[in-house]
Amino acid sequence: MQPNSPRAIKEQFNKPGIEKAIKSYLKQHLGYTGEYEKVLVTTVEQNIQGITILQFQDILYQVTKNIDMQNYQDPVLRTLQLIRHVLFEDPDNLALLIKNTKHPTKRKLLKNLLQDSQTQKIVEKKAFENLLIQILQNSQLSQPETLAKKLYKTYKKPSRKKFLKAFIELEIPKEKQEYRSLQSFFDDD
Repeated sequence: MQPNSPRAIKEQFNKPGIEKAIKSYLKQHLGYTGEYEKVLVTTVEQNIQGITILQFQDILYQVTKNIDMQNYQDPVLRTLQLIRHVLFEDPDNLALLIKNTKHPTKRKLLKNLLQDSQTQKIVEKKAFENLLIQILQNSQLSQPETLAKKLYKTYKKPSRKKFLKAFIELEIPKEKQEYRSLQSFFDDD
């Protein structure tokens, strides 16, 4: 039997020595030996009948999210507090931390951020225009046909004509050409 199989885990919870130790602990610290809930904290998705499974990342998130600024004596809480209030609140360090994560994690994070209405309001600001243009240029949307279809779909019917008219009437700046005088070809440098 695999040591981490649901059956093996359930057997560990039901060992007489473990049950006796838990009941003794409950009596000593809470004053009763009644029924108790069997809980397993893990990072692996499991379903074991009679045992409540809690995901470690969910617990870590809840504790970190709600941790305040008081001076905790518990070293684990103090470490989480420092991570939350020092590391995560420094945008440069947070960006570096995310930069070094796996590709699928970054993709999911970016998607979650961009779906957030507060993030969308930040990205809508003029300061982000050049970055958005750069992203568009490096994406599949840099192909004119794809971009045209996507932009066309973003506008409702009444606005489509206005968009097309504005696009057609758009003045495209001419590229500046540098001319040299004919004499410059004969001059010695």
